[in-house]
Amino acid sequence: MMAAPVLDMLEQFENISQCQAILSQIRELESEIKERVDEESWQLIIRWEELWVQILVEQQKHLLPKGDDHH
Repeated sequence: MMAAPVLDMLEQFENISQCQAILSQIRELESEIKERVDEESWQLIIRWEELWVQILVEQQKHLLPKGDDHH
């Protein structure tokens, strides 16, 4: 399944208790959607999802305090 990059990106949130219910809902919706659309549409949906994950991760980086960029 081509959703691996998205799922890999989402895995970084699995240890955050507030995110676990949301991740479960995302995975349920992905499963339902995949059953209803053709492969080309599925790939577009996955790409859209990947981009949203990327932008949200970047947003979080910008919200971190400036002194915290020396990890």
